[in-house]
Amino acid sequence: MSNELLPDVPKINEDILTKYNLKIIFCGMAAGKISAKVGGYYADTRNKFWDVLDRLQFTEKRIKSCEYKEILKNNLGLTDLVKNQSGVDSEIIIKEKDIKKDIDELKKKLKKWNPKILAFNGRKPAEIFLKKNQPSWGKQNQKQTDSLEIWVLPSTAGLNTWWKIKNHEKIWENLYQNMGKL
Repeated sequence: MSNELLPDVPKINEDILTKYNLKIIFCGMAAGKISAKVGGYYADTRNKFWDVLDRLQFTEKRIKSCEYKEILKNNLGLTDLVKNQSGVDSEIIIKEKDIKKDIDELKKKLKKWNPKILAFNGRKPAEIFLKKNQPSWGKQNQKQTDSLEIWVLPSTAGLNTWWKIKNHEKIWENLYQNMGKL
C-alpha cells in the first residue's frame, strides 16, 4: 500500500519509542489535523511543543516537526493515546470499548519500553488514562508501576489560549528539573 493519504483517512503518527529505558515518553491525545496530514508530531506551526523542548533544554537542539524521530537521540519518546483518529481533543470521539483498548495498548508500551516518566501533553489524555477528572498539573501521586512517574502538562497546542509562557511553561520546567534527578 502506498504512503499516500487516502481521502478522509488520516495518516496516524508512528510511535517513537524504539529505545529501552527512555527518560520520558510524551503522550498526546491524538495527532492533530496537520500532524495527521503530514505524518509528523506537533506539525502545526502554532504548537509550542518543539520550542518548549528546545528552550528548556530537553533536546540538544531545536528539532523541527519533520525531524521528530531525532527526539530519540535525547532519550525521549512520542506517542498518542488514540491512534485511530485525528483532530483537536474536543473532536476525538471516546467510545468505551475503543478507549479501553487504547489504554491497554499504552500500558503495554510502558511495560515494553520502561520509561522513567510518562508525561501527558494536555489534561484530556491524562483524564482518560488515569480515570480521574481534572488531574492537577505536574507530577501525579498515582503510579502505574513503582518506577514510573506520571506527569500532566499543559497542552502546547496552538489552540490552548490559556498558555502563558511564565505560568504553564513553569510546569514543563519542573518536569525538566525532575528528569535530572532520575
